[in-house]
Amino acid sequence: MSTLLFDHFIHNWIDVAVLAIVFVAMLRGWERGFLAFSLDLLGLVLSFLAALRYYEPVATWFTVQFGVGPPFSKPLAFLVIASVIGLGLAMVVGALVRLLSPLVRHNPVDRLLGIVPGGLNGLLIAAILLTLAVTLPISRTLETSVQRSGLGSELVAAVTAVEARLRPVFGDAIAELLTFQTVSPEAGASLELPFSVANPAPDPGAEEQMLRLVNEERVSRGVAPLVMDEQLRALARAHARDMFERGYFSHFTPDGLSPFDRMRAAGINFLAAGENLALAPTVEVAHTGLMNSPGHRRNILSPEFHRVGIGALDGGLHGIMFAQEFTN
Repeated sequence: MSTLLFDHFIHNWIDVAVLAIVFVAMLRGWERGFLAFSLDLLGLVLSFLAALRYYEPVATWFTVQFGVGPPFSKPLAFLVIASVIGLGLAMVVGALVRLLSPLVRHNPVDRLLGIVPGGLNGLLIAAILLTLAVTLPISRTLETSVQRSGLGSELVAAVTAVEARLRPVFGDAIAELLTFQTVSPEAGASLELPFSVANPAPDPGAEEQMLRLVNEERVSRGVAPLVMDEQLRALARAHARDMFERGYFSHFTPDGLSPFDRMRAAGINFLAAGENLALAPTVEVAHTGLMNSPGHRRNILSPEFHRVGIGALDGGLHGIMFAQEFTN
């Protein structure tokens, strides 16, 4: 039984590191005791929930009073609330522990039970560190190690719901720091991304929004609008997903397949074809960047093209991967 558990959870050094963090936290729980450590953990949770509940009005106040821009006012408000309430609760907890410590000091049961909140605290710390490792472009090797780990990957999956709640808080600020990225439609260059995204989700709303922007550009110049082709859309999504999952950015796959090779393999007939790629935080940033690039602009406005497939894959805080596939 123990061998099965070991094989299931211990896959690489990340899992060993997680166990080490939890073990140290459990020792800390033994030293501090159940009562003190549980109150510490409760204070941390309450400060987090309070910040999540009240950051919006405080962010508005920061904007009005100090002129802090909306992308940065939200995370600033969140951190200020969490810090102030956390500090206040820490003082209250300290007073309670000093008041109650004569009742539980050196109590072996209290110290033994302290292992439980200590272990939970260790798991929380490990989950936060690992989520940062796979979210921020720190190291591709580190991210791959986390994704292939047993305990590590489970912890990252467990905080997905928390990440979704925090994205409105920190997402805009991070998006402001992200830059538009593309490669020339005619180029065979390949960029290695410092991250990868497992199972990125399609964003149909972003795809339709980009189609509207593209057709507005065409119609304003007297060019017929493009029709969304579902076969081309599937092809665009597949390439965007492949780039995210394998951590590259190029018109050519690591296997050497060009856009035209991929179209032929999908059974798509064409006399003229083209492809635009963009990695950006929003549809607007992607579209503006493409229109400011001569080669991409030419594809968008070409009267040769009548059909398009637009794929938009959401990479979370890494941005949105866009692929536009054009045919006649």
